[in-house]
Amino acid sequence: MFEKSAFSARPGLKRMLHRLQHPLSPGQLIQLNGEFSDIIEYGQCEKIEALLEEDDEPGLVQLPRLAFHYKLERIRPLSTMYR
Repeated sequence: MFEKSAFSARPGLKRMLHRLQHPLSPGQLIQLNGEFSDIIEYGQCEKIEALLEEDDEPGLVQLPRLAFHYKLERIRPLSTMYR
C-alpha cells in the first residue's frame, strides 16, 4: 500500500516527513497509523502541506505529505514502510 505511494523522506527535529507520489485514502491512513504505531512517539501520522523548510525544493511542493513524531530508538523500522 504505502510503498507504491512513497516518494522520499526528510527527517526533521523528531518529526519525519514523507513525500508521496499519490495521496493516501482515509482508510489507508488509518491502516498506516495502526501498522506503525510502535514508531510514533505521540499523536499519529497525518497529512500536511509543504513545510517552509522545503523552500529549497520547489519542484516538490505539489506532492502530498505525511508527517509524524517518531521514536528515535525505533527509527530503523521506517525502512519497512518502503518495502
